[in-house]
Amino acid sequence: MSFSLRPAASEDNPAILELLARNAQPGQVSLAFERKPDYFHGAHISCEQPDVYVLEHADADPADPGRVCGVFNIGSRTVYVDGEPKRVRYAHDLRLDAPVRGGKALFACYSLLPGILQPGEWMQGVILADNGHFLASTSKPRPGMPKVHAAGTIETSLIFGRPSRRSSAQGLEIRQAKRSDFPVMQAFVDREGRKRQFFPRYQFSELGANPYYRALEPSNYSLVFRQGELVAIAGVWDQSGFRQTRVVGYSPLLRAVRPFYNAWGKVSGGMALPAPGGCFSYLMMHTLLVRDQDPAIFRPLLDYMLRAYGPYYDALVCGLFTDDPLMETVARYRRRSLQSCHFLITQSHEDRPALNSDLPPYIDVARL
Repeated sequence: MSFSLRPAASEDNPAILELLARNAQPGQVSLAFERKPDYFHGAHISCEQPDVYVLEHADADPADPGRVCGVFNIGSRTVYVDGEPKRVRYAHDLRLDAPVRGGKALFACYSLLPGILQPGEWMQGVILADNGHFLASTSKPRPGMPKVHAAGTIETSLIFGRPSRRSSAQGLEIRQAKRSDFPVMQAFVDREGRKRQFFPRYQFSELGANPYYRALEPSNYSLVFRQGELVAIAGVWDQSGFRQTRVVGYSPLLRAVRPFYNAWGKVSGGMALPAPGGCFSYLMMHTLLVRDQDPAIFRPLLDYMLRAYGPYYDALVCGLFTDDPLMETVARYRRRSLQSCHFLITQSHEDRPALNSDLPPYIDVARL
């Protein structure tokens, strides 16, 4: 079996969507990670400048949508690296048809990277910790293939329910943002963002005009003030219009207990399990910046957001590196969590990038 690799075009959208739909993640809850109605809308959220490739069966009929057996994005976005804005590639969204995973198909995708990465250039990658096949493949470097360097563990929390009791917000004013707040918000993220490794460079003036901020409005941001000074910001993002997590099916046991679990959840504030074919309803937290990583500021902010949005969504999704000081606060809430491995990827002969380890790393889960 042979494959060809080429840049994706808008005409490939139907074939890519079909590829995603037919390759659900197996497990007790089988999930399809979809990008309807247009895969490229989501690609523009992950990267300011997407760089999407499709893998095809070399001998397939060009009119057959099943000819596309793989897709991935190695686009770029501007993030702070050692306190300065830098354009960095992000390798992600690798999806392969089940019959071709591993072997020649995977090698065909990997083989592109040495020609993409310039000498001294590196890019980011994030892989679920339970993706043993990929992690095993990266542990055995091959000549001419990129080198993968472990660079931290990310914990993604699906926080559900309302806070059982209100945390102290003494001396803090918490409210939704308005467009008139953009100048002070911009000054805050410009100053505080450079203190975090990999924090994205944001331009609030581009909301509504740039696809990198699709479906975001000023009111999606919550602000925390102390004595009139902005000390924290966090956004929420409903991405269901271009990114969906659909339930394909349940194991026999979960299928049987789902009605009882959901009935209990209505009373206890638990996260509901959609019917097969339905989608999870959640908000992604993003642009999270808290001055000095202060839990005394973050917890009232998180309480405010859960009270404001919790009644309308199944969960609020928050991603942090496991050594982030704010992780201790998140761990106090009712949640489900999963871990991912963060990597820096270089040419095969190059060492791990030497970055300032005093700057705590940041991950924006809404752009993974």
